[in-house]
Amino acid sequence: MPGLCFQTSRWIDRLWAEHLEVSKPGRDLVAEGIRKQGSRFAGFGVDLLANLYLPRTPARTNEGPEWASRLHEEALQLAEWQRLRLMCQKNGFASGIAAEVALEQLLPSVPDRPEASINGAGVEEAPRGDGRGSGANDSGPEQEALNLRTALRRAAARARQAVETAETSLEGVATSLGFAGSGSAATPSRGSADLRAIREAHQRLRGEVDPMSRTGSEKNKEWIDLVSPRGFVVG
Repeated sequence: MPGLCFQTSRWIDRLWAEHLEVSKPGRDLVAEGIRKQGSRFAGFGVDLLANLYLPRTPARTNEGPEWASRLHEEALQLAEWQRLRLMCQKNGFASGIAAEVALEQLLPSVPDRPEASINGAGVEEAPRGDGRGSGANDSGPEQEALNLRTALRRAAARARQAVETAETSLEGVATSLGFAGSGSAATPSRGSADLRAIREAHQRLRGEVDPMSRTGSEKNKEWIDLVSPRGFVVG
């Protein structure tokens, strides 16, 4: 799934899709967001990962909803978010962990979209306006901005803690998996196969073994199609 607000590459799209393959909590969060904002919400997680993984902020699209653009703009102004970016840059594992935690923390700030209208042909039309809908915060702009910054600071803090915990837990098995040692256990040296092994090892350590790409079920195929419809094969 391409980004919602940012112009993302196939590599970034793939990093997020492969993270979701082994993370049922992550897939559940995306599903919850889709219930609030529709199928395009799947691109919001791609945006979060891109903003954390890439050294520079990706170019914007002209199609992002106001609520998502506002979240990104507020995030980029916060020192806490910049520190999280430095922690995750060029680290596919850390970026995925951090993006998932940030998504969890920011979901309450995502409004419900307006009811979609149905045109004469019976086709659902995208809602117009800012996409804020009935769940939008009715407080003034200053209070709303303050609430967003508070949520973003909390998201950044918890994401940093989650990444540190994940990398520490992997240090004990890094040698047996063939990865670098302390401080870089989550940085693969041989490409995407290593990154997959790291993610799966992390899920086992958490007791959440769920390598969905290997089950072959139709349900899992639907998820792959949803988050990575650009034509490349995940896994």
